[in-house]
Amino acid sequence: MKIVLLPGMDGTGALFSDFLSHYDDDFIIIPLPQHGSQDHTSLSNMIENQLPKEDCVLKNRLKVMSQQQLPATTFDIPVIYIQAKNDRLISDEKSREFSLVFTNIKYINIEGPHFILQAKPKESASLVAQLIKAGEL
Repeated sequence: MKIVLLPGMDGTGALFSDFLSHYDDDFIIIPLPQHGSQDHTSLSNMIENQLPKEDCVLKNRLKVMSQQQLPATTFDIPVIYIQAKNDRLISDEKSREFSLVFTNIKYINIEGPHFILQAKPKESASLVAQLIKAGEL
């Protein structure tokens, strides 16, 4: 199963390199546009058009969406939200809003700061691989 990674602050996906050095399965990085509309609808449409057609895991971490209105559309796809226990940028309340959009979401807490995939790349990659192997995704 392919995981889909959406970059946060850098918008490019370059910060996933350490995580991906420990992750052995298939993945795709969908970079965010550097110019143009940054509203939720525009970004959602851009991302949706680039999602693979086969089964995938969508791990959402979009900085611009944290302050946007939630979409009216819901998605029933497997989603894992790896939440850093010491995340000072995204509150628990804000992260739980993803369950209003993704009806098949599982929250997993890992000790560490925001940018958990970069701060704990080996542990994060192992967790994702375990969840896929266990059939949870």
